Amino acid sequence: MPVRPQPEPLAADGFDFDGRVRRPGRLLLKTLLGLVEPSGRLAKRRKVADALEGIASEHLIAYWQGPCLDRLYDAYGGVCAYLSILIDRSTADPTVDHFIPQTHGPWGRLFAYEWGNFRLSALPPNREKGVEAVLDPFAVRVGDFAIEFNGFQVKPGDALAPARRARVDATIETLGLNAPRHRETRARLVSWWETGDISLRQLGRMAPFLHAELVRLGGGPRRRVGAPVVGAEPDRPPRP
Repeated sequence: MPVRPQPEPLAADGFDFDGRVRRPGRLLLKTLLGLVEPSGRLAKRRKVADALEGIASEHLIAYWQGPCLDRLYDAYGGVCAYLSILIDRSTADPTVDHFIPQTHGPWGRLFAYEWGNFRLSALPPNREKGVEAVLDPFAVRVGDFAIEFNGFQVKPGDALAPARRARVDATIETLGLNAPRHRETRARLVSWWETGDISLRQLGRMAPFLHAELVRLGGGPRRRVGAPVVGAEPDRPPRP
């Protein structure tokens, strides 16, 4: 499911990303390179490397956590960029995925504090991704991915060129998009929709890609769209 990049928060929006993340991050990098004298909150920091790629991740300060993560969550409606499923903060931890990993040479350090490099991610796909190359959610096109409802598996779209199909396959494999728990979640959501516990509109809020695939396949009226996944028969959610 394509993800539309959201604008960087500004001070006028109630969170000054530049002042609270980017500039402190850049000052930290300069301090760790010995380009500026340590001062203020960084007074105890010392030079650790002669080049950006020599700065180990443990020396970075996670300015992207806390209020920044809250803003990222709100900006993307709480939907994981990789699973296209709403991350329920009461039961799961949203994370900031650095699409260009922090450990990816000098660029990884430079982009560690850039809003445009942040992807809202549930913890499992973030862990699975690591430093591996996957399709950027910002660059995914409609038709790249599809859902096989007989098993609720993600698969490449039918009309992809071989090279694109290979990249989609690699992304599915790397991120573990067809792990049993993810298939069960898709089955559970469709089951709730089929039984009338949630509306199609609510399904779209909770799982945009799943919703888009149902609409594409003409699943407006409720009907059985696939075989259930073993273990995916949950208690019904409370009606809104």
